[in-house]
Amino acid sequence: MTLESATAIADFFQSILTIAAIVAGLYWFFKQRQRYPRANAELSASHCTLREKTYLLSVRVRISNIGQVRIRSSYARASISVILPFQSQLFEQALAKRKEEKSGLLIWNEYKARESGKELFLEPGETDQLQFDFEDIEEAAQRVGIYVLIENPSLTKTNVLAEKHGWKVLGEYDFTQSRLYC
Repeated sequence: MTLESATAIADFFQSILTIAAIVAGLYWFFKQRQRYPRANAELSASHCTLREKTYLLSVRVRISNIGQVRIRSSYARASISVILPFQSQLFEQALAKRKEEKSGLLIWNEYKARESGKELFLEPGETDQLQFDFEDIEEAAQRVGIYVLIENPSLTKTNVLAEKHGWKVLGEYDFTQSRLYC
């Protein structure tokens, strides 16, 4: 074997290894690439007495971008529903609505709702917080259900029904024990 033929064989194997490295790099790149943002959302809440026989409930949602795509959301909404004391007429209305809509979900009547005007821009690894304050909650309310939706515009655009989709957080807050149940 001559020096020229050995060099030609080495060049051939070098070309093959270079092509394999490029293919492996492209595979890894497309495997890591994500189309939709991913996030974790954590709920916290506290209350204080506002005026005689009314509460102020502060609901905070901490959202963390755990994906590889930037999160951009301009819509977030929180609502609360009174769970206790049990109000039979509200329960009957919720049952009737479920029957009318032929839905398996029992949706309590919304007591109060708030929308956030804050626009979220979260790069991968970043965290932000939204706060929703519900004032003048009657002291008779012992426990409320909390529902928070943070819109994911990339999912809402693909929805034919134009409903808002995104990250949902549910919990219950007990005023008598100052405790959040998630």
